[in-house]
Amino acid sequence: MITRDSDGWNESKPEGESRSMSDEHQPGNKAFCSGVYKVIHAQQHAESHYVIVLVGEIFPACVECSHQVRFELAISAVHVDRHPHFVRT
Repeated sequence: MITRDSDGWNESKPEGESRSMSDEHQPGNKAFCSGVYKVIHAQQHAESHYVIVLVGEIFPACVECSHQVRFELAISAVHVDRHPHFVRT
């Protein structure tokens, strides 16, 4: 279910579905899917926020908390150019 709160848009997992370690990504990892990712900074020097990351991109380090920043997939998405309903000829 996708909801909106003070942090912005959020997708919650269905009841009973647990999170796995693959839900959390760190700098240097390659994104396995495109989507909106929640960014969680170490030492809470910045509030959590959301960024768009495309499949194959490398998650970056934070200029403040370096490699301690974490990324959680909030909403997966397919780029419009790759969606079968919008293929350009």
